[in-house]
Amino acid sequence: MKRRVIEVARFTKQPGELAMFYADLLGASTPDPGRDAYSFDVEGVDLFIHSVSEEPAEPGWPKDVDHVAFQVEDLDAECERLSSAGYEVLGPTMFPWGRSAFLYDPDGRMVELRGLEG
Repeated sequence: MKRRVIEVARFTKQPGELAMFYADLLGASTPDPGRDAYSFDVEGVDLFIHSVSEEPAEPGWPKDVDHVAFQVEDLDAECERLSSAGYEVLGPTMFPWGRSAFLYDPDGRMVELRGLEG
């Protein structure tokens, strides 16, 4: 099954400063200050920087944590395959950005699987 990295997400209490760092690192244009979210295209992969919410996550929504997202051809089949292999898969659920599911790697880091429609 075809997969590709589509997003690396960083959540922070200082999104403007982190965005400025990555703009300098990547040689990108200076971001507008004072925003809650920034996005950089790094050769087709989104580097997403967002402020951390102090509020608890809404039911069914992922918690604001750093993660990597992979796009998969058949999200339902991938979720079933991983569940059958013993992994706890949360979702799939429809979000504003598309249909996604989440799981955690052995180090406890979140991984997002996003369907092609997302």
